[in-house]
Amino acid sequence: TQNEEKLAFELRTRGVLHGTVDHPESLNLNRFFLFLKGITVSATGKLELADAPRLDLNIQAKGELQRLHEMITEVPSMGGNARCKLHITGPMTDPRTRADVEVTDLRFGQSKVGDLEVELVHSGDRINVESFRVFHEQAGKITGSGVIELTKSLPLTMRTRLHEASLPHVLDITGLPDTWVRLLLNADADVSGSLNPLRLQITVAGDVDNFTVLDGGYREVGTSRVLFIPNARIQGLVTVNQHAVGLNHVQIHLPNSLINVEGTLSFS
Repeated sequence: TQNEEKLAFELRTRGVLHGTVDHPESLNLNRFFLFLKGITVSATGKLELADAPRLDLNIQAKGELQRLHEMITEVPSMGGNARCKLHITGPMTDPRTRADVEVTDLRFGQSKVGDLEVELVHSGDRINVESFRVFHEQAGKITGSGVIELTKSLPLTMRTRLHEASLPHVLDITGLPDTWVRLLLNADADVSGSLNPLRLQITVAGDVDNFTVLDGGYREVGTSRVLFIPNARIQGLVTVNQHAVGLNHVQIHLPNSLINVEGTLSFS
């Protein structure tokens, strides 16, 4: 749905139509440029129009993500600057899209996600994420790959690697602020579950630095340490939903001992 605000745009295009107006056979798109305030789209390629119509298009776009929400109200409110390259091929009824996307300073509402790079292929009701990288100045970096199914619950499976991931800052981004736990994590994490609603199961194995349990939120002034472990090895299952983080059979391996952790971190 287009916003009621009037849109000013500039369109430049050049192509060659084969066949007739009544019976077109193909369209070679030699040049296509669309300029909107804050967004630029360019495209080249070919459209086969006879019999079973097919596409072979190369599209490049760049611009401010906030403009998408201003023009199309169904698009969630986002911030950041994006660059995208698309290659769309196949029948018009079921095209295959390959996308390379880069976003700097990505934000959802008040949550700053960071910088994003992703390579993916969309076909049918599935997105195959061939690789992705998210970097946040405070939360650290995550890389990986996986699959997202485009059904109502948005089920997904991901294999990821956490690089100096700060647990409290990661939870801040996901909408679970002011955790009572601090740690830095370098680990492999296999993720499965759904995004709508948020229900994830994460199998983690890796190294933990500065694991600290506090008697209050990590931002609160004057909180005290209840438990501190400078270095450890961790493995186990972590569950995440919109209300809490669950620790299930999580083992923390110390040089001379083993700690088993079970519990729930709830947030109001």
